[in-house]
Amino acid sequence: MKKGPGPLTLAIELIKAGAPFRLLDGGVEYEFFEPVGAGDVLTMHNKIVDITEKESKSGSMLLTTIEATFLNQNGDVVAKARSTFINR
Repeated sequence: MKKGPGPLTLAIELIKAGAPFRLLDGGVEYEFFEPVGAGDVLTMHNKIVDITEKESKSGSMLLTTIEATFLNQNGDVVAKARSTFINR
């Protein structure tokens, strides 16, 4: 998997670059699978799992769901985060 910025970092960089949309936080769900201790090295991989366009009274919006997978130094999945962003 290609490494890249996390969802929040990506959103901030897009806004700083003048992206032509308003970005709202649609929430985050976390799942934890293994304990993480001092000295553990974590790696995060992101992937876009869904993009849906919806119409509302105020216009169209794009719902983007990103899943982040966190692995420890042994390659074990220790957590997952599923973030939704609303682009207007």
